[in-house]
Amino acid sequence: VVIEGLLVNAGVTSQTLVKFASPAAEMVLLQRVGRDAKGLAVTEVLPRLELAPRTALKLVEGLTEIRLVGLKEELVAGNEIALLLGRADGNSQVVRVSIVGPRARAALPQYKPEHVLDENREE
Repeated sequence: VVIEGLLVNAGVTSQTLVKFASPAAEMVLLQRVGRDAKGLAVTEVLPRLELAPRTALKLVEGLTEIRLVGLKEELVAGNEIALLLGRADGNSQVVRVSIVGPRARAALPQYKPEHVLDENREE
């Protein structure tokens, strides 16, 4: 299952995400999908994601994505799961992710201040 949405760093310093976790899955991976020299799709697991100050990154299936692997429960449209975003500075925050669509895709909430990566926020 892929989580799509927008990761926003509204702060004045770079934020580096180094951990992704959810009680709904065995593993949560940050991935980038590209093409090799032969045009075949190649998936690269990224150990970290750097977000420059005052920027946003759109997570889209097949490009840069957060993927839930080894689901521990059935994902039902309309329900939510927790997603932990851990930063290199040791702080983290949990966002609630809505389950949407017939393929049980997950979507980050629409932009709200509590979903912004804030270097002063700790959870």
